[in-house]
Amino acid sequence: MRRPKVPQQSLLVDGIVIRTYPCGEADLVVRLMTKGRGKLALYAKHARRSQKRFGSGVDLFDSGSFKYSIRESTPDSLGMIEEYIPAPRFRALRDSFEKLSVASLLCECCDLLTPEQGHAEDEIFEALQLGLRAIEEAENLREALRGCYLAIYGMASSAGVVVLEEAPPPSRNSLLKLVSTVSRYAERPIMTKASILELLSPPVPKAFNQ
Repeated sequence: MRRPKVPQQSLLVDGIVIRTYPCGEADLVVRLMTKGRGKLALYAKHARRSQKRFGSGVDLFDSGSFKYSIRESTPDSLGMIEEYIPAPRFRALRDSFEKLSVASLLCECCDLLTPEQGHAEDEIFEALQLGLRAIEEAENLREALRGCYLAIYGMASSAGVVVLEEAPPPSRNSLLKLVSTVSRYAERPIMTKASILELLSPPVPKAFNQ
């Protein structure tokens, strides 16, 4: 006797990949920051093998339209990505270690500051998008760090962790203090902090607000 099909709902969102981690031999769990639906954790079956649905794969900083399905009876369960249509944004972030490290910090902070499943955090999504664009277009490390700092501060303000009007000028110490604040709020260490500490060693100026 065949089991009855479980009713599913298909949804389409614009999103940015802020984290991925492997699941089994060929699958991925993808964390997206989306416009309108906040942060989502979605299951990408055969994402590391199937080029038909995912092209060259789904990776950090990837953005575009994601079609996914959820079970109507358990809407809080992990959704399944059915199709991914990439947008030509943020690809240059992987071209240099500096931009990769700074953008990775921004995505990790976004992940830690945003609650799971269905909380519409459009202000955080916009801050993430603007921050990644600023890092991608930065002509030097100082500009990339400045864009990252302002984006994280904006996200932390939207999450109620800091007060936007009290933001200190962008600097080495301000960025490290802000990262520590995010870590305490999430009660988790910032895994990308080590790479940032390496970048913030001299000759990077202590202040990068110019």
